Amino acid sequence: MRQRGRKPAADLATVTTVQDLRRVERLMPPYGIGDEEAEVWIRIVEDQAADAFSGKDADVLAAYCRHVVRGNRIMQLIAQAEGGDALDTDEYDKLLKMHERESRAMSSLATRLRITKQATTNHRGNDQGKKRKAPWQIEG
Repeated sequence: MRQRGRKPAADLATVTTVQDLRRVERLMPPYGIGDEEAEVWIRIVEDQAADAFSGKDADVLAAYCRHVVRGNRIMQLIAQAEGGDALDTDEYDKLLKMHERESRAMSSLATRLRITKQATTNHRGNDQGKKRKAPWQIEG
């Protein structure tokens, strides 16, 4: 039966130890992913908590990285088209549609991976997605 009232100072002075202190390894880019995609992968994984992604997230994260790289390449082509003397409106329109398609795919995958502000905050802007870590938990 529990004792009522304040706890004695001797009970409060006892220190509990953590038995299962382990290092959580971050998810590494899969073999066969391009250099640019690997850079995006590392940037995303490093921005999240060490245990935010697991092996089951690898395929979706790899697809997200591919869409980011493709979107960047399309933006380079759009910038070249805008900087040129004769702007071919049909080609320009195709590039804009391609970029919109990549942007939609990126947005959808980012939300599914919970790496967007929308996925990690509530309607008041309070951070809901990230778990609070205890001081003894190590991120790797």
